[in-house]
Formats: sequence, structure tokens, C-alpha cells
Amino acid sequence: MYYDDLDFGIAYMKSDYSGVKVTMNSFRDRTYIHIREYLFDPDEEVWFPTKKGYALNANEVDTVIHLLTKASKKLSADYKPDDQLEFNFEE
Repeated sequence: MYYDDLDFGIAYMKSDYSGVKVTMNSFRDRTYIHIREYLFDPDEEVWFPTKKGYALNANEVDTVIHLLTKASKKLSADYKPDDQLEFNFEE
């Protein structure tokens, strides 16, 4: 199956003018999922891709999702974000 550029959106913003997007396209009869840093041009009001990122071949996606899910479970068990509010109710 052939895919023109499909934009799934910004996964997260790095700054006002950069973010990480997830996109999909076909190239030379292969389908790829891209996780790539994009920059925003405020004059043209358009996002454009940078060289920073990774292109996953379609047959690699499920394996990477499985491993990212394992990593996410580990992070949620061990990681506490620095910006999380803490309250001491015993005082």
C-alpha cells in the first residue's frame, strides 16, 4: 500500500519553535514511520523536518512499540517528574 505524507501530530514540544512529530510515508515501495524533530517557521507559519530523527521501516514498528511499552512501564514505576507538586499533609 502506498501512503502520501500522513502527519499524526506533534508528540511533544521542545520549545516554541521546535517539536517532535510522528509522520508516515512511502518511499521506493516501502512504508516508514518517522519520529523526527521539526522546526516552526513563524513567518511562513509552517513546520519543516530536520535531520534529527529516525525512520522506522513498517515491519519494525510493532517491535519498537512493544519495547517502548516495556520502557514506559519501568519509567512509571521508577520515575517521578521534577515538576510534580508535592504536599506534606502531616505538618
